[in-house]
Amino acid sequence: MFGIGNTIGAGIFALIGLGAQYAGPSLFLSFLFCGLVSSTTALIYSELSAKMPSSGSSYSYVYSTFGELPGWIVGWNLNLRYGITAGALSRAWTSYFVGLLGAIGIKLPKVLYSIQIYKYDASIMSVLFIIICTIIMNMGAKSSNIFNYSITVGKLVTIVLIVIVGFTYFDINNFDPFIIEERGGILGTIQGGALTFLAYLGFDFITTLSQEAKSPKKDLPRSILLTVGICTFIYCIMSFSLAGVTRLDKLQADTAIALAFEIVGNKWMVFIIYFSAFFGLTAATFAPLMSQPRILKAYADDGLFFKIFSKINPKTQVPTEGSVYICIFVCLVCFFFSLEEMSKTVSLSILLSYSVTNAACIAQRFREETTKVSKYEVYIWSFFVLALAFSFSVSLSWSIYITTSLGSFTLILMIQLMRIPQISIPKETFRCPFVPTIPCIGIIGNLMLCCQMDYMTWVYYFIFNAIGICFYVGYGYRNSKLNRSQIGQNSKSINY
Repeated sequence: MFGIGNTIGAGIFALIGLGAQYAGPSLFLSFLFCGLVSSTTALIYSELSAKMPSSGSSYSYVYSTFGELPGWIVGWNLNLRYGITAGALSRAWTSYFVGLLGAIGIKLPKVLYSIQIYKYDASIMSVLFIIICTIIMNMGAKSSNIFNYSITVGKLVTIVLIVIVGFTYFDINNFDPFIIEERGGILGTIQGGALTFLAYLGFDFITTLSQEAKSPKKDLPRSILLTVGICTFIYCIMSFSLAGVTRLDKLQADTAIALAFEIVGNKWMVFIIYFSAFFGLTAATFAPLMSQPRILKAYADDGLFFKIFSKINPKTQVPTEGSVYICIFVCLVCFFFSLEEMSKTVSLSILLSYSVTNAACIAQRFREETTKVSKYEVYIWSFFVLALAFSFSVSLSWSIYITTSLGSFTLILMIQLMRIPQISIPKETFRCPFVPTIPCIGIIGNLMLCCQMDYMTWVYYFIFNAIGICFYVGYGYRNSKLNRSQIGQNSKSINY
């Protein structure tokens, strides 16, 4: 329930409409593709979490494999995930809050939730919502397990209702055309998956419970794989049912699900969706807002971030000053950027982080000691670069000769990796099957989704990471209290 509850976030109510703008009725194929890509990464997480159950994140896996700088970059990107995810959820919350009030006859002035400033569609209400959440959080409010469980059950019940009621309005004519040629045909379907990949974030949270699991080497892999499988099935059947109700790509993306049932005249279903999404998004926004300052506190404690972020309010046990700065950052983001822009940025950062984690799994198989730098890492990074170039060539429809050449070189390098001897792994420890084939496929799949992003998303991504690298070189590296040998010894003590 923990994995499913964290993965099936309330944001799915907004992401389906967003993905449908590009994929149309083929959105369920987008979710299926994302599910397959996530499954490969889930297998990698399962192996690494079984090997290093005390680490629990891509940051630790990459840090112990490739060193502090790559680990810092991955950790920096994971931090981006929390702040911008909170901003994206606040935008979705605003749309559903306005829709919920509209369903009961209350119409808010448009200036509160949509102001055109230059080319930006700004939202005052999203900012106010983030500020209110931060104030409540700093009062010492703790999440209730019963409340979170109720929200999770409520989301699942609403999704079941959407599927069942949706099939009662099912019209096969809504699947014509199945692929939107104006959006690039099959590439539009893949792009729809890239936009909705945010819906799969959360299965890696399971690794944070490694210390509480009775048998982490068995329980964690099983939980991770089940979570991805169940969520993929739910997303596919939900998007397939909705595609039969009406053309979602013709509706407002943020609230397309509710609008679909409004078109067919089912008012009670419209209210249920608005109501469930409103409370679900309210609860969901607190999670990244509470996590972000605590992660930065851990970095500050290790000397990698400003000391002010390590201060804790003695009464509420909340990193108050850090949460205020995070609030300012999230407010600026959600005020100026749309749900689509934020979803793309978060998805890109996580997909690239997952790709590097896949590469880390391959490297771990080629070394006897995690503190040694494998001589085969040059092959791994060469494969990574070639896979990225191949993905760009497919996405940008380069010459068939260039695409074929890049694909051939990528395949040859993967075959070369398959010929390298690997370390032995005890039978009782979970191991990802068909390494390096599975992680290589995972790298290509993740990068293929990355390359569906527009150039501005890449610009935002590179600017953010340039800031992160400059900060690391100028501050983090000099003040770091971390010792790579400590992580290496920790990994070594629980080695295969």
